[in-house]
Amino acid sequence: MLEAFEHTAAHTSLEADFTSAEARAVFASRTSNENNVTHLEFSNIYAGAAAADRPDAIPTSQRQPLIGTALRLASVNPTPHNVAAVNAIVEHESGWDPKAINNYDINAKNGHPSRGLMQTIPTTFQAYAIPGHDRNITDPLSNLVAGIRYAIHRYGSLQQVPGVQALARNDDYRGY
Repeated sequence: MLEAFEHTAAHTSLEADFTSAEARAVFASRTSNENNVTHLEFSNIYAGAAAADRPDAIPTSQRQPLIGTALRLASVNPTPHNVAAVNAIVEHESGWDPKAINNYDINAKNGHPSRGLMQTIPTTFQAYAIPGHDRNITDPLSNLVAGIRYAIHRYGSLQQVPGVQALARNDDYRGY
């Protein structure tokens, strides 16, 4: 089950627990019109398991501000649509655990496991990190900035990342 970040008193009727299919449907219905994505909708899109279930996970209350800062540092407009796309990527790539390491894909087999929130490999991290945020691949802000810059360079926008497109079509997430 997925839990929402935060609810406002005016929206308490929207409960937090979604199945994956329900969350994908919410994401798909909200991504069709960027201007209609609200904070509450962001809160209900792929909020993931409780931080208590993952001791190293970034608490839900810190995620949206962290994404906003990373987007600005990456010179990307922190629209609700972009914030939701980054949240979806991070939720699926690392479960919001900045210490996450992928030890089983082709990168790991080649000696370069993906690390951090957006699961960048060291060479990608170094290529897309910015000065002052280029020394620690597991630093949440540094990893987000590098991952955002890489995704935009490779796919043209955050909405073109294969996993984000898959979710918008109500399909299962695909890694990038």
